[in-house]
Amino acid sequence: MNLLIYLTFLLFSLGQLGRLSFFDQTINGYAYEIPMFGILVYLFFRFRLNPIKKALKHFPIFFWFIGILSLSYVLSFFSFSLVQNTTSILYLFRLIFYLSFFAYLCYFAKHETHLRKTLTYGIIIYSVLTVIVSFIQYFLYPDLRNLLYLGWDPHLARMFGLFFDTSVAAAIYGLLFFFFFDRYNLPFISLFFAGFILTFSRSAYIVLTILIFFHFISQKKFALLLIFLAAFLIAVLIAPKQFGEGVNLKRTFSIQSRLNDYKEAIEIWKKSPILGVGYNRIRYVKPNSPTGHAAASFSSSYLIILTTGGILGLLGFMGVLGKLWLISGKARGIVVFLAALSFADNIILHPFILFLVGAVIMVSINPLSGKSLR
Repeated sequence: MNLLIYLTFLLFSLGQLGRLSFFDQTINGYAYEIPMFGILVYLFFRFRLNPIKKALKHFPIFFWFIGILSLSYVLSFFSFSLVQNTTSILYLFRLIFYLSFFAYLCYFAKHETHLRKTLTYGIIIYSVLTVIVSFIQYFLYPDLRNLLYLGWDPHLARMFGLFFDTSVAAAIYGLLFFFFFDRYNLPFISLFFAGFILTFSRSAYIVLTILIFFHFISQKKFALLLIFLAAFLIAVLIAPKQFGEGVNLKRTFSIQSRLNDYKEAIEIWKKSPILGVGYNRIRYVKPNSPTGHAAASFSSSYLIILTTGGILGLLGFMGVLGKLWLISGKARGIVVFLAALSFADNIILHPFILFLVGAVIMVSINPLSGKSLR
């Protein structure tokens, strides 16, 4: 089991290099999901349905949310082709797969006390590899224009690591920043803070600053707050701004692009306001569907859920976030960070984020009991 967990983190560190694409990138998976599946199969035969029953008792809102998305898929089934329906349900299965994986892993943690230590080491290994590769990318490969034909944005002179997306990179660096911030590990805090700054993600800047501000204010650590604000301001000012509009913090193009994207999402939602068009069917209902990775989503996780699951799906999604907020005080900063970032980008539904946030929360607490694992 330990070897499978470490293998999962090692393959997870490959980022988009571990991407497995089929049918002209309409179906995508990742190499790290293979050992994840092996772990889930092993735990299923060991515990049968007991973890699901436990999760149903503690997290019924998760099942309601999946149920709403499933109902939306079924009701709009005959409005799409067989290929479109097959592609859509695979991504719904992935969401169920991730939720099931962590339900079984949480249950397993109650029987094997060493699991938390294994996950912690896995996150540390992943963090070391991510830091090394991200800084190598920033200095030696600061331009993704050669991958435009695969649908990736150029992200000139910005840190995107192996995620090939600065918003996802900022979310990952921010998650790991919080993970090590909680453990007072200054070297990792500094490295992920630097990586976070070099993504030049303005929405991420704002969210992190607000969270740290309230954290220090609530603990009345005013001196530390001033130190952080000064460090943040100095880091932003001295961060290299080599070339490209992406490093210009006053850029307006991305704002207008997002506003147009939001308007398009609202127009699609109006056609199916209660239950939406079904999970992962966005690429089939966009009137002018772009090429690349933007074709199957919108620039907001909330708008993705609203258009695919309707108002009921969005309410279920908000309920899931609310339940995660209530798990423990240790989880609240992470939940707020990801929830806020997800207004401006598709963050919280990204597979990388789902996996890492699940692992980080599990290391800090036992979600099935609400008790700290420390």
